[in-house]
Amino acid sequence: MPLVVRLGLAGAVAIAITPLIGPSAAIGSSGLLIAAALRELMVGLVLGFMGALVFWGALLAGQVIEHYVGSGAASGFAEGELGPIARLYYLLALVLFIIIGGHRWLVEQLYHSFTVVPVGSTISAEPIMTAVTSGAAQMFLIGLVMAGPVITALFLADVVLAMTARALPNVAWTPVLPAVRWPVALLALVITLPLLGQFVTWQFSVMQTNLAAFVNSL
Repeated sequence: MPLVVRLGLAGAVAIAITPLIGPSAAIGSSGLLIAAALRELMVGLVLGFMGALVFWGALLAGQVIEHYVGSGAASGFAEGELGPIARLYYLLALVLFIIIGGHRWLVEQLYHSFTVVPVGSTISAEPIMTAVTSGAAQMFLIGLVMAGPVITALFLADVVLAMTARALPNVAWTPVLPAVRWPVALLALVITLPLLGQFVTWQFSVMQTNLAAFVNSL
């Protein structure tokens, strides 16, 4: 999404939630106000980080596959730099997230965080550090699992091609690699797509559990 759209959605959610939040802890000075704003910013960043883990894992899986295939996709997460497989993985995660109502649940947890930790109250740094470190590990795990079937199929295709090149040493096989890898990657993706959808849906349920545990631990 463009940055303006994301800022507009964030502002709309903030305007909708503000009247529902009860009285906050008393903030008597500008220093306390800045400290409270930084605490709220930190909690919001962690909530957003945990809510985006599955999407980042999907992007990571797509980029790993594209790098193995040799599509030349850039390593950044910007929309203009994504290859076709990374876009497909991301759109799959987005569609499943909307189907299961994850966007509504995420807003509910955001509101619940103000109930658990009112504005101006103190929070512990331990659950934040735990959420960030475990979330980063989970993101890489999601990416590796999602990319695993296609990478395995590509590896087996390379083995078969290497055996064929060994049997026919006079044939130049290097130009054939891209032409073989793309169909193999797409075929493996189509075959494993139902299992991939189940895995992504399960990861969203894990994300919901972890996010609720994080909010309650603040």
